[in-house]
Amino acid sequence: MSRLAGPPRQLTAPERDLLLHLLQNTAGASRLVGEPSGRLVQEMQDGGMRSLQFHSNRPERRFGSIVAEGNFHDSDGTLVSVAVIIDTEGQIYELDIWKVDFSALIGIPATAKIRVRPFGSTGIADSRSPG
Repeated sequence: MSRLAGPPRQLTAPERDLLLHLLQNTAGASRLVGEPSGRLVQEMQDGGMRSLQFHSNRPERRFGSIVAEGNFHDSDGTLVSVAVIIDTEGQIYELDIWKVDFSALIGIPATAKIRVRPFGSTGIADSRSPG
């Protein structure tokens, strides 16, 4: 059974803003993201929390590492944890969104309301698996 729901689509403006905000202080972010408005994603089957997997022509992609994290409160006051994940090849893999009570996400807030947690100082280039 697939973990994905629906056809590939482009990032929405709030999703793009969230991704860029999370990656703002991550070394190598411009290489990782490229032009985010052209990136295709598919929503994941996660109970409406709206996690996204980035589309790729490589079918056997696997979780590599987390390169950025943050959190915000949904409009109902529930904490939401977010993380940017790369695959084992160092390519953007998922935007993981987890609402701590497992309810559906109501909305992504303005970036001023999103707290980015420092995620080390080595950046993307050093987080890939040794080749």
